Amino acid sequence: MRMVYLDKIVIGKQLARSIFGLDGQVLLHAGVTLTGKYVERLLSKGYRSVYIHDEFTRGIAVDDIISDETRHRAVQAVKETMEKYEKGETIDSLKIKDSVRQIIEELQSNSGILAGLSTIRCFDDYTFAHSVNVCTLSLVLGISLYYDYDQLYELGVGAMLHDIGKTQVPVAVLQKEAKLTEEEWLTIKKHPDFGFDILRQHFDISLLSAHIAFQHHERIDGSGYPRGLGADDILETAKIAAIADVFDAITNDRVYRPRLPLNEAYNVMLKAMGTQFDRQLVRRFLDRVVLYPNGTIVRLSSGQIGVIARQEEQFNYRPVVRVITDRYQRPLFEWQEIRLTERPELEIVEVLPDYPFAVSDRQ
Repeated sequence: MRMVYLDKIVIGKQLARSIFGLDGQVLLHAGVTLTGKYVERLLSKGYRSVYIHDEFTRGIAVDDIISDETRHRAVQAVKETMEKYEKGETIDSLKIKDSVRQIIEELQSNSGILAGLSTIRCFDDYTFAHSVNVCTLSLVLGISLYYDYDQLYELGVGAMLHDIGKTQVPVAVLQKEAKLTEEEWLTIKKHPDFGFDILRQHFDISLLSAHIAFQHHERIDGSGYPRGLGADDILETAKIAAIADVFDAITNDRVYRPRLPLNEAYNVMLKAMGTQFDRQLVRRFLDRVVLYPNGTIVRLSSGQIGVIARQEEQFNYRPVVRVITDRYQRPLFEWQEIRLTERPELEIVEVLPDYPFAVSDRQ
């Protein structure tokens, strides 16, 4: 399977993974053939891409590091928590805590798996799904730092609720496609203060978790907000959440810009090391993140085209590639699987949005 944007090329293709709504209900089941009507419906609901089956990715799995059930439950918990606060109701943090515990358990049982962001999300649920991803990615980094359970728990709760302060920011500002005015930007920059004030009022949420919401936009060079703290004054847990927050944000579609491929996001994070983010934490994080997700179409330094078949633990930049063309990009009748860890002369030089015409014409 592979991920593709929702445009005319998906019509007639078979859906490889079910599409879920915010309530966890299935909108379209895996296996259905995509029609123009289905595509229009998904686009109207804010979806931008789907997973499909095709000949060249047959048998290639795109796995998540947490189960669909756990992810949907966590998204729903964040949604209910934020909506309750917006209505002036008392926050019940029990569902948030249960979700964090479940995510920790699943990650610890799959500690050797690289973190791949394989969940398709739509704009309307961005804040909620983003919160769950930031929690998950923060915990992946926390586990790699050998945090004990209590440390992971506080990190997870704070990361999952890091954006709760956005409940106090007008929706029109959060969803604005055009450039923000200075006044609107100042309003956005208040959400860490709002989040801290909300969380510290709840005795069952630790002050450390509340400080993650407070400090997740601080940067080690002092350029962040709301207080412009330097490296020594920012909690390590907040530094972790900041890395996860930015990485997830730039690798997901927004109304004002398309997502970056993971390998390009990797380079963005590298450039921010030592200025915005802690150097050692970024290196640890990037060692645990998939750079070329399974199903990604790539061009090798040999000129051959292939798709990523699977990952190599501890070598996330050297996956296994299913080569489907020769060096002149002519389709091969028998595919080859190349382990880049065993072929040092070969490199991935480009991520392609789709197959070359000569290849796609054979599907």
